[in-house]
Amino acid sequence: MKKLLILLLLSTSLSTYANQYVLTCVGDKEFLTVFSVDEVRKEIIHLSSKSLNSDLEFNDINEKLNIIYWRNKMVNSINYGNDPRIPSFNSFDLENYNYISSAVYFDYLDYSDWKYGYAFNQYFKCIKG
Repeated sequence: MKKLLILLLLSTSLSTYANQYVLTCVGDKEFLTVFSVDEVRKEIIHLSSKSLNSDLEFNDINEKLNIIYWRNKMVNSINYGNDPRIPSFNSFDLENYNYISSAVYFDYLDYSDWKYGYAFNQYFKCIKG
């Protein structure tokens, strides 16, 4: 009985650990994002981001996403980051490891080099690590 209890405890611990992972994603607009995913707690934390064609990078973000929907492997979040005028909506497909990010830029004319207009969308392919 004691061995059975130990095996049950180990299998529970391993299955919990297996549902926590890092998701590294590359976008169709040459942008890299890294997330920590915990499917047991239903949490996704944005760890870092980096442009793949410039020196722009954001390290130690550690922003817990505001999850508004989580069912099976489909997850949606809405986030505001540092600027409430730029909300972003993310849709994650954790079964196929990809996500889509859509952001709204109400004041896009304030950015002299911004070429995307009011809305900016990116499609990301991810690997689970």
